[in-house]
Amino acid sequence: MVTYSSPGSATDIGFALACGDGGRILVTGEVSNKTSQDLLVLQFTEAGDLDTRFGNSGVFTYGGPGMDRGFSVAVQPDGKILVTGATVMNSRDDVLLIRINPDGSMDRTFGNIGAVTYSSTGDAADYGNWVTVGDGGKIVVSGAATVSGAFDVLVLQFNADGTPDTAFGDSGVIHYGDAGGKDDYGYAHVIQGDGKIVIAGYSQNRTSDEVLVVRFNRDGDPDTSFGLEGSVLWNGPGKRTDYGQGIALQPDGRILVTGFTWHGNSEDLLLMRLIP
Repeated sequence: MVTYSSPGSATDIGFALACGDGGRILVTGEVSNKTSQDLLVLQFTEAGDLDTRFGNSGVFTYGGPGMDRGFSVAVQPDGKILVTGATVMNSRDDVLLIRINPDGSMDRTFGNIGAVTYSSTGDAADYGNWVTVGDGGKIVVSGAATVSGAFDVLVLQFNADGTPDTAFGDSGVIHYGDAGGKDDYGYAHVIQGDGKIVIAGYSQNRTSDEVLVVRFNRDGDPDTSFGLEGSVLWNGPGKRTDYGQGIALQPDGRILVTGFTWHGNSEDLLLMRLIP
């Protein structure tokens, strides 16, 4: 077991991890104290020691003008590191995507001196919850965007340099949601071998939250061959709150989703499998 405490009186939280070459282990999250909250990336050796060759003795922090958090991390084939999360801009959370060189320095060739942000219309919250690298170096971020007072599933696709992939969705952006003002929220995604993107999350109805699994084609259009017009909804026997928060592919292409389901007076772990 390894723990990390930043200098001084601070709160340090890890939200996600990834493995790189040579056994290196990357953890992203946040470090906060009384005056700031910064995105945190730690790199450990295979033995669990901070890798002093990375960043500042194994530690990288990113601090914009507001609070910054890292929710997901991925390693490109060239060793560069992608982190997505949220940054506070003008008193609201915007999607944040940064790229770090293998040595722990900002990759200033990416986006705007190493960072890309995204804000939907209005002054409400948008989150980047998961990031992966696809074919041709395309970068996919999924999460949630606030539209008309409710969350929509959000998918962003970027070119390798951080510019929006205008051939995907609506100039690189997908908003997927019910126009009735209910939440549709994306927590995590996988990319299938055929390039299709599958997202797990939840969808609100009038009385409960249901597990949502939605699939998009390579161009960002809903894959209407999947489920009912591109999505699968599942509500457990409790008919209350069910979330899909993690997703993975088996070697045969079947889709695994985990999260929780409300059962009786408590929440139970959920694992479900879908045929592709």
